[in-house]
Amino acid sequence: VDVDSVRARPGTVAPLGRSITLTPVGLPGATSTALPISGSVDADGHFRIHGAIPGRYTLNVSSTDSSWTLASAATADRDLFDARVDIAAGERLADIALNVTTARQSLRGRLIDGSGRGVSGLRVVVFPEERSQWLDGSRRFRSTKTATDGTFTLTDLPAGRYHLGATTVMLSAPGRDHAVLDALVPVSVGFTLDRHEQKVIDVRIPR
Repeated sequence: VDVDSVRARPGTVAPLGRSITLTPVGLPGATSTALPISGSVDADGHFRIHGAIPGRYTLNVSSTDSSWTLASAATADRDLFDARVDIAAGERLADIALNVTTARQSLRGRLIDGSGRGVSGLRVVVFPEERSQWLDGSRRFRSTKTATDGTFTLTDLPAGRYHLGATTVMLSAPGRDHAVLDALVPVSVGFTLDRHEQKVIDVRIPR
């Protein structure tokens, strides 16, 4: 595998002390026998990984400076931020560009009933507006239960467009829970989360 560059927004080279890792993901009904394989980022922000065995992987960035996180991963025609990377035997996978950032986004709010009282114990679900991004292990999918006063907080969400819904159903695999998410869409609140934004949304639900 041969992959290209990682750069820090808005175009400066990311600091040293970080590495790019291909982490194996088992195919449905099978367990991967591959091991994670990494490559270091050089002074120009480039990296190269050799020796990955054929299989399915995710791309991850690790750093000695925890303030930097992955913001995007893509080729010229494919979003790899959450998508799995399938590598065939003898394949050279080139020109993958990763962007890292120190920007942090969060969402907080409160679920309230028709009387304005907080609703506790419901599960708040945040998921991408784009259905193709409903993937298991997605960084764009988050859920948490509301506190006794109905409040909730979700941190380190990537910037983007989302749905915010509430349910009693436990969701752990968005890639396999499409029916539940489809049912949530028409009763959810749509919102856009910009870079560095700390968004507040209160949601009134019928009880």
